[in-house]
Amino acid sequence: MKCIYCNKEENLSVSDIIPFALTGAKVKKKFVCREHNCFTNDNYEKTWIKNLAFFRNLLDLTERDGDPVRFDAEVQIGEYTIKKAKISDKCSLLESKKLLRGENKAGKMSLLGDKEKLAKIANADVGKISTVDQSEITIVKKSDIRELFISSEALHSVAKIIMVS
Repeated sequence: MKCIYCNKEENLSVSDIIPFALTGAKVKKKFVCREHNCFTNDNYEKTWIKNLAFFRNLLDLTERDGDPVRFDAEVQIGEYTIKKAKISDKCSLLESKKLLRGENKAGKMSLLGDKEKLAKIANADVGKISTVDQSEITIVKKSDIRELFISSEALHSVAKIIMVS
């Protein structure tokens, strides 16, 4: 077997980020030298897989550790908007141990999260922490079709898949 990029026969490695991310399959065949594997992974594949995270999540694919795929989205809880939340679903947002920074339409920033944790930070009584209705959560995910399918990351990654097939 030779590297599909430079024809080297030594130091070949498995290049499976794309097949695993899209199907959960692990590639056993070594067809890329370590140098090109690292380069393509760092410069193309990681970005493309990140851009596809929302769709991978909808397909119930998981990360290598078995966790659900997380994606960046705008989340609206009550009157507050969280600009860049990293979530896998509404439950992951509500169960988060982290505090989230939300902004209302008037531009007022507030921390959203567990009341006890908020009270500890604010040195306040839990009863003095105001609540937000969490029954109305809206997740907004905007995607640019170009970054998904015709970006240099997507084209390079697809070309690699084709070369190996």
